[in-house]
Amino acid sequence: MFLHEIPKGSKIEVTLNSGKKFFMTFHHIDGAYAYCTLDDGDSDNVVHLGVMTELEKTGDFYIIKK
Repeated sequence: MFLHEIPKGSKIEVTLNSGKKFFMTFHHIDGAYAYCTLDDGDSDNVVHLGVMTELEKTGDFYIIKK
């Protein structure tokens, strides 16, 4: 499944190379990228993922496929 196919408001879990995990919320598509925000309490932390980013549904959230 690709990022542009998931519902607005979906949660995406991200794992860094260090092993640290965090969540972000998908808001909308903006051209070739998606507007997402980190769920860290600071709404100014925006992440732009490519709309063709492959995701896998795991429970009630998605993970980025490697």
